[in-house]
Amino acid sequence: MNTSRGQKGIEMKYKVGERYKIKNCSRWVNGNIIVITEITGDFVHYKTIKGHDERFRSFEIGSIFDRKCLERVHNDCIVIYSNGNEVVAINKTTKEKAVAKCNPSDEFDFKVGAKIAFDRLIGSEELKFADKIKVGDMVEVVRLGKTYLTYNYWSGLCEYKSHYVKERRPVDGGKYKVLNIGKHDRGDKTLLLIQDMDTTQVFIIGIEGVKKCS
Repeated sequence: MNTSRGQKGIEMKYKVGERYKIKNCSRWVNGNIIVITEITGDFVHYKTIKGHDERFRSFEIGSIFDRKCLERVHNDCIVIYSNGNEVVAINKTTKEKAVAKCNPSDEFDFKVGAKIAFDRLIGSEELKFADKIKVGDMVEVVRLGKTYLTYNYWSGLCEYKSHYVKERRPVDGGKYKVLNIGKHDRGDKTLLLIQDMDTTQVFIIGIEGVKKCS
């Protein structure tokens, strides 16, 4: 465990692998969950594992961010079970839930479904979707919190920039067409450009915020 003292003499302790929730900060990062990846001297480096990614991935021990903007996230209890042709993963601590539904044309495999449901629950973008999403597919919005409301400068908007309206969200459970798939300009998160086929309005959402329509 790495130990340092803050500016007021309060001993601050961090350990690689610990998770924290960001609070009392800007609205763009409030609610983000970060994991400590490295500690070098008085600087703590981290990776965002849930929420919007950001450019700066370190902070100084004793800084305002260190003293006022972090809340320790303790170990979660996650339960995974099957329900018909679905596999459900639920966080008993936060009450969040994610579902992986088997395509009727595929053979049900609990192990595969459990992996997909778990990765969706924790917001992982490293999973290989069994129902891999491609440009032109129809998707259903399942996590509105993954919508980017003010990212009107994303390079992935291409010729659809005029169809993007800031501060507008898609409809939870609504179905949209995928127009583009690309990385965040300042990070490694995978984003989708989806379009309402009735209004032609487009939205930017993290890939873990949707599921492919069966």
